[in-house]
Amino acid sequence: MWQLSPAQPQLVQQESNYAIHIRQKFNQSSFYPLTQIPSTNLYKPIGDWVGRLILPTKQQLQDGLDWVWMEVQYAPPTAQHLVGNIVRLEWKKNQDLLAFAKVVTRDINFTSEVIKSQKQGNIHPFRLNGVRQVGFLRSLAGANPDDNVIVALDSTAIIDATKEKSILQIEREPVLASGRFYGLVKIVKPIKSSEKSILFSNAKQDSDYFLVQHYNANSNKFDGLQETIRIPQQVHR
Repeated sequence: MWQLSPAQPQLVQQESNYAIHIRQKFNQSSFYPLTQIPSTNLYKPIGDWVGRLILPTKQQLQDGLDWVWMEVQYAPPTAQHLVGNIVRLEWKKNQDLLAFAKVVTRDINFTSEVIKSQKQGNIHPFRLNGVRQVGFLRSLAGANPDDNVIVALDSTAIIDATKEKSILQIEREPVLASGRFYGLVKIVKPIKSSEKSILFSNAKQDSDYFLVQHYNANSNKFDGLQETIRIPQQVHR
């Protein structure tokens, strides 16, 4: 059975922009269903693999190894059965690669200045405070207060299917991502309130929805399919 790191409160006296943004549904990974895949003619995956990093439990962090859990959100055609599953993400068993990982491994202990900064609403990897031998993958997974760091992995990732649980091994650093797919479009116009009331019953702000036109690879022009997309506004304190 998978053991995941429980959510922990960050000691703050002032609410951060992160805390405000994460309450908005469109900033939460669960807002985008894994089974909802856009047209492959209009959108491309940002990587061969895309996933959400999950920091191991406090007990698991004591092993001093650089691995994390990852919820697979996109996978190559040969590994579609892993989409939605949680796998172990680790480095490939390569001596040069493991030596590099060791060089960037550090013990994490917050100073009084960091604690003060944290209370002012600044985000620090507080779940890693006091943890020894934190490597690249764990520092990435623990960067935010929540397990919501999305990354893309390249085709060098492999599945170790010889063990009881699925293990994904990589030889290149994960790349931070903001979503699973991307497209190239031209913004035609914003959708006005009167138009949105017909298209979207819960639309509130005029600047949220836009009519866009997709790039056409055949004509090398933005004369492809038109559709309405949402570009959410960010709220700052």
